[in-house]
This record gives sequence, C-alpha cells and structure tokens, in this order.
Amino acid sequence: MPAFCAALAIAPDGDLFLSAHRTMTHSAGAVVAAGLVAAAIARWRRWPIGASVAIAAVAVGSHVVLDWLGKDSSAPIGIMALWPFSQTYFSSGLDLFMDVSRRYWLYDEFVVHNSRAAARELALIGPIAAAAWYWRRRSSGSG
Repeated sequence: MPAFCAALAIAPDGDLFLSAHRTMTHSAGAVVAAGLVAAAIARWRRWPIGASVAIAAVAVGSHVVLDWLGKDSSAPIGIMALWPFSQTYFSSGLDLFMDVSRRYWLYDEFVVHNSRAAARELALIGPIAAAAWYWRRRSSGSG
C-alpha cells in the first residue's frame, strides 16, 4: 500500500511527458478523478470505498498542495488548482520548495541546482515522513 500511495502522489507529474506540466493533473479535478477511480477499484476489489477514496484523494492532493507551495520559474507561474472550474494559475508565493530545472544540458543548473532542491525537499519532508512511519509502526504494534 505505501508504494501505491507513493505512485499516486507522483502521478500528477506524468503531465511532464505531455508538455502540460502543472495543468489539469495539478488540480481539484485531478483529486476528484483519483477519488472516483479509487472508488471504482475498491468496489470491484471489495475494499472499503471510503478509505480508498480518502487515501487516493490525499495522495494526489498532497502533490497539488506541495507544488503550490513551491517556487515556479517557468511561465505560466503556478498550478491550475481549480481546473475544471477555472484555468487560472495559482501560486502561494511562499516558495517553500526550490524550482527544478529541466535544462539537462546545463550541468550547474541541472545537476547542482536540482541536487540542492532535492536536499531541501528531503530536509523539509523527511522528518514528517519519518514521524508518520514511526507513528504507524508504533500504533500497529510492530515497532
């Protein structure tokens, strides 16, 4: 289940292959779509529907929120958070996470800058993930 949740959480970035990054897949519409797909799968597999929908929505929604909190240096700035109701791009302005370069031919920008960005993300999110892992292990009695 953790691997499935991680896959759902990174799924919005599949739009990079469509040259449509931070558009529909980074929106409330994507969160609802993930929930609907999860409901259908849960019904078919006879899993708890409510829990399945919540897990899928939180996994995709967390990506949307974290990208909204990050710096974006590629126009249009922000994410299309309210799609399909609006095609306006929104940015928090907090720049909690660094922007990421896709210009692989510039070593300093692509390797050095992106390594710093990844290290910062790990420093910010790592302790939260470790605490969640610890809490889950402790509450399940396997730690």
